[in-house]
Amino acid sequence: MEITGEISSLNVVRVIVPTRQSLMMEGMEEWLSYVEPVYAVSAEFTPNDPFFNLQWGLNKIQAPLAWDITTGSHNVLVVVIDTGISYNHPDLFSNYIPGGYDWVNLDVYPLDDNGHGSHCAGIVAATINNNLGIAGLAQVSLMAEKCIDATGAGSTWDAAQAIIHAVDFGKSNYDRVILLCGWGIYIDSSLIRDAIQYAYSRGCLIVASAGNLGTSLPHYPSGYVEAISVAATDIQDNLYIHNNFGKIDLSAPGVDIYSTLLGNSYGYHTGTSMAAAFTSGLAALVWSRYPEYSHDQVKSLLQSSSDDLGPPGWDEHFGHGRINALKALQPTPLLQSRPVGGEVLKVEKLHILFPHLHILLGLTILSILVSVRFSLGPRARKSSGNYIAENPNLRVRARPQLPL
Repeated sequence: MEITGEISSLNVVRVIVPTRQSLMMEGMEEWLSYVEPVYAVSAEFTPNDPFFNLQWGLNKIQAPLAWDITTGSHNVLVVVIDTGISYNHPDLFSNYIPGGYDWVNLDVYPLDDNGHGSHCAGIVAATINNNLGIAGLAQVSLMAEKCIDATGAGSTWDAAQAIIHAVDFGKSNYDRVILLCGWGIYIDSSLIRDAIQYAYSRGCLIVASAGNLGTSLPHYPSGYVEAISVAATDIQDNLYIHNNFGKIDLSAPGVDIYSTLLGNSYGYHTGTSMAAAFTSGLAALVWSRYPEYSHDQVKSLLQSSSDDLGPPGWDEHFGHGRINALKALQPTPLLQSRPVGGEVLKVEKLHILFPHLHILLGLTILSILVSVRFSLGPRARKSSGNYIAENPNLRVRARPQLPL
């Protein structure tokens, strides 16, 4: 046998022998007290953040055990496409990077004036183990694209610009980029669809909230096949009562979630946006541990490692199940994705236009001629100096379904 180490005080040596020989030695050699493998051990990490005990979601998804494997890598970028981020918050500034944009005020300071984006950001990447506030799920790079104003209103035009800018900046500086979309509309906007497909084609992972109206009406961008649609659960693994259902990929903690807010403060929010933030944070941990994975492989691993809730297998309320950080990070072979249920439904746009949208340009229903502006796709044609869309999409100001 080959001796590779010794602890003289215990009168033991470390040797390299075939497994079969080690078993024979234990049974045959009387001079041996014991023979056992050299086992792997790991630290049991519990953060010192004073409000960690209020973050039930982290324990529910076994994050503290997952942190023994990795707490994240700053080579992974999570972009919060929302109301901005309160990036001077003492629990956020260490992981925040500049580079985003404020599409509401048209400047390079995407500062949050609503609170929704900051709450999502804290769930993803509040600084851990800093004796302050809360613990974020992943210690990764965090960036903001502000496309929603202080009242919680935004437009598809601003959202599309935010997505494209996030992709272009992110992929120019990071190999792994995650887009967190905690907003949505009930319109299949060609503009948003093109932006999401652009992000997907560049290798970005898109995580989106499923919506909070308790309906099966198609909701976007979560309804697109390129996005991971996330429903919310409570501390007992029950569904949030106002979850949308249908095209659901995963579920995650989203009820009474404690996180960062404006004014260097903290507080509770509830909604599928919070669940999407948890899922984005776990995706960032997975991509930190497995940097060679594609965005599709990360999605597959999140699905296959989830805790199945509700009826066995995929269902339209829980999706594949509630995320589990420890299972996702354990060294197991990558499993194939379970079949995704809930096809994207096609509906008449005007059927759901007026209940959910605030129109920027006044529409006179009885008027024959309506003056509108368009978000023109690639099929626009030019006539007499004006652009005319063959299949025009109204430029609208959509009020995202925020849980505030």
